Amino acid sequence: MSLADRLAKAQQKDRISEVRGRVQEQLVESLGPRLYDATMSDTELEGLVHQRLRELLDEEEGPLSAQEKLLIVRQIGDSVLGLGPLEPFVRDPEVTEIMVNNWDTIYVERAGKLYWTGTKFHDDQQLRRTIDKIVGKVGRRVDEASPYVDARLPDGSRVNAVIPPLSIDGPALTIRKFAADPYQADDLIEFGTMTSPVAKFLEACVRGRINILVAGGTGAGKTTRNAATAMITGRRPKRSVSTPVTKADAHPNSAPTSSACGTRRRSTPTVRWRWRAPQPRGAPRWGCRRLPANPWRT
Repeated sequence: MSLADRLAKAQQKDRISEVRGRVQEQLVESLGPRLYDATMSDTELEGLVHQRLRELLDEEEGPLSAQEKLLIVRQIGDSVLGLGPLEPFVRDPEVTEIMVNNWDTIYVERAGKLYWTGTKFHDDQQLRRTIDKIVGKVGRRVDEASPYVDARLPDGSRVNAVIPPLSIDGPALTIRKFAADPYQADDLIEFGTMTSPVAKFLEACVRGRINILVAGGTGAGKTTRNAATAMITGRRPKRSVSTPVTKADAHPNSAPTSSACGTRRRSTPTVRWRWRAPQPRGAPRWGCRRLPANPWRT
């Protein structure tokens, strides 16, 4: 690609970004409270937003191609209705995990391997709004008094979010997705994950209401094993306790904790946390004993 082509492409991105920001601001101003109307279904709200977006784009003075208009509609729609730049990964069935270390560093997991996406939020504020949108739908909150939270997306995907002052480098977000068509016991036997005698043993344990402790790193298949056992017996174990073995094995998104920001980790991806001593006026204390509990949830 020649220098002229690269400059033209950069100018096009800047122009699209400028139009997107202007149109999104106009959209929020024109629809206002209707964007948060609980009486409207998701389909109705999506239709309303897309219709208004097309009207606003038609009013733009600068010429926009049909492809550029579709791109802007999709990006604004994802930002207003969904999870912004994360929405394509949420819809992608091959993505099993989404890891946002900060607003400009996003990784995804596909087939057990970690990939840097190159996708980013506009800034910390957009990432924070996305987190608030997720936790607000399930009646949770995240703020300085409670700087980390667990939640779920409508499809059942598990969410863990951490914000400053607990997270040193800004808000961090992890989304663990689950397959729409989960593996059954026969699939696990075919894969070599377990043998037929093990499947029969697990079935007998569940039918006999015996306690089972499942240990393994994140992504090792603890939840998959529980789901397969439930399908064998037609009933889910009364209580399942799943324990990762070590943090190094449990998750590639390591979370070292420290009291000072000077601690540096060059390995990527890394989310840095810090503990906080007791503060005046009753502010909460996040001690070293409390912090390690949260990484197990991611």
